[in-house]
Amino acid sequence: MKRTLFALTLLPLLLLLVCRAAPEAPRSPEPLETPASADFQDPPIAIASGPCRPCAPEETAVPLPETESIRLTRWDGEALLEVWLFHDELQSFREALPELRGHQQEGWIPPENPWPVYGLSVSGVEADYEAAYCDGLWVDSLGNTLISGPDPAPLWERFGRRAEEASSPPAQRELALAGGVWDARFLVPAEAQEPSPQTPMTLEADNGVLSWTLQNRSGQTLTHGNGGNAQLDILLGQTWYALPFLSGSHYAYTMEAYTLPPGGDYAGVLWQEPYGLLPSGTYRVRFSWTGDPVSGMAAAPVRLQGGVFLPL
Repeated sequence: MKRTLFALTLLPLLLLLVCRAAPEAPRSPEPLETPASADFQDPPIAIASGPCRPCAPEETAVPLPETESIRLTRWDGEALLEVWLFHDELQSFREALPELRGHQQEGWIPPENPWPVYGLSVSGVEADYEAAYCDGLWVDSLGNTLISGPDPAPLWERFGRRAEEASSPPAQRELALAGGVWDARFLVPAEAQEPSPQTPMTLEADNGVLSWTLQNRSGQTLTHGNGGNAQLDILLGQTWYALPFLSGSHYAYTMEAYTLPPGGDYAGVLWQEPYGLLPSGTYRVRFSWTGDPVSGMAAAPVRLQGGVFLPL
């Protein structure tokens, strides 16, 4: 009898142990399968209304300075047009565009096709404010590169009907150096490509100061301006390009006339301040003269490496 009771008591325990599922042994993870391209769908993304670029979270506002005139330009890579706004037109423009506003963009480089490029220059007492609109950004003489600024194309359609040919665009230096090196698309070729062998020039660099000497071997008396007329060019490929001054600056030189007799020398020092900091490259000093019956120029190349001029 006792054995029967013990068996009846033990039987439910054995059934419970048998029916209870044993834990599975751990398995190595199965490799993920990449779905076929036809079955794969990207998650939805937000499409911005402007260029998708990393930028500063805060907007920057640049109010246009008070002035009596504003110059607008449009450049398609070949023709550069400008129009000056005064009085009523100026007031209408300021009401349409009181400021430039947008997010700061770092590391911007002009695209393969940057045209057209619009520009504006606000005349000032000590300096002008200059800005250029390219690739959906405003680049200005204060060092700003603003995304999502106002589109100037409608403004040009409204105010640019009297446009005429221009010689230089606003914020040219900022465009030409946006990538850290000179961009030939935003530079103008130097007028004279070959210096005259009748007026050789020599250079001397001393503690960052670049001095030059011109010799008159033409056999005639030459006329020229003062040393401030010496210009700096950059060699890109096989072409020399004239360098722009710092944007917005009021640098100028006095209009003076000098004569240089046959066999005479004329020396000067390159005025480097208007050019600001320059990237390394092959440059040249160029100085024009007038003779009878021909005119020409003297030039000499120089290498700039790490901010130091090295005459060639």
